[in-house]
Amino acid sequence: MLEALLKVGFMDNSPLRIHDWAAYNEYHKTYADRASVAAIARWAKAGSSPSIQSPTKDKDKDRGVSITTSNASSIPPALSDTERISLERELERIGKELSRLGKLSDYSEGTLKWNRVKTLTTRQTEIRTKLGVVA
Repeated sequence: MLEALLKVGFMDNSPLRIHDWAAYNEYHKTYADRASVAAIARWAKAGSSPSIQSPTKDKDKDRGVSITTSNASSIPPALSDTERISLERELERIGKELSRLGKLSDYSEGTLKWNRVKTLTTRQTEIRTKLGVVA
């Protein structure tokens, strides 16, 4: 397959890469630069700022985009992406179950459903605290 791609010109041989990738996919670099600026802003909010500077910072200012003042994320940096995603999914699952069960006041204290709603709301509060979500 590689030989066919080289033969028809979709790939360059030296160095081995997709022909004119940068010319047709420059937006990937632009988005990566913007993501770096957003990460810097999140770290700055957390109190420690990495020393990476993005070349698109001035371009974003010209367009009126202020990434450093945006509220893009209030998630503590101690959470990995997989932990954050897992907690968000659990929070969504708990929300669905709570909407199906109703409020704590709908049940008598000590019943199975009351205990389940109490457990779910407690866990929901714990997850929101970990994620930095204000309910």
